[in-house]
Amino acid sequence: MQHSVNTSALLLAAGNGTRFGGDKLLAPVEPNQLPMGLQSANSIAPHVANLICITRPHDQALIQIFQNEGYTCIPNPDYHTGLASSIVTGLKRIPDQHNLMIVLADMPFISRQNFDEFFHFISQAPDCIARPYFEENPGHPVYFPAAFRDELLQLKGDQGAQAILRTQEIRKFQVNHPHFCKDVDRVSDLA
Repeated sequence: MQHSVNTSALLLAAGNGTRFGGDKLLAPVEPNQLPMGLQSANSIAPHVANLICITRPHDQALIQIFQNEGYTCIPNPDYHTGLASSIVTGLKRIPDQHNLMIVLADMPFISRQNFDEFFHFISQAPDCIARPYFEENPGHPVYFPAAFRDELLQLKGDQGAQAILRTQEIRKFQVNHPHFCKDVDRVSDLA
C-alpha cells in the first residue's frame, strides 16, 4: 500500500446535501453499509499521515461517527459560503510542509486500491498537482504539493480550488473506471 508520510487529506463533509434530501453522508452504502462519509474517510485514511474531516458545526451525528473512528473533525462555521471555506479551514490545521489531498466525502466508491494506484502515480512526481481523469472528465480527489499552500489559503467561494487548477499544469491520472468521478448527489446515485 502506498502511504505518504508528508501528505494530509482534507475530507470535505460540510455540504448541505440538498439534492439528496439532507444528511447524505449518513446514508449507508454498499458493500458494507457504512455511512457514506465514513466509507470515504476509511478509504483515504491509510494512505495519508493526517486526515481531517471538515463538517458543518451542527452535524453532531456525523462528527460523532468520525470521532468514534479516531478521525479529527473540524467544524467549519462558514460552510454556507462555499467549498473554499472548508479547504481553508482545514488547511490551517495541517503542517505547513505537508502536501494536501482534497477529498470529497460524497464519493464513497473510491476504494483503498484506487487510492493506492493514485498515490503510486503521485509518488512519481510529488511536486506536481495531480488529478484523476476518466474519459477526459476530471475527478477527485485532487493532490496539491505543499508549494501551493499560500494560494490555497486565498481561496474563496463555492468553486473550491478551481481558480488554481485553471492556471496550473496538472498531471492527469488516467483511469478506466468512473469511481474517481462518481459522487452522490441524489439517492438514485447509490443504485
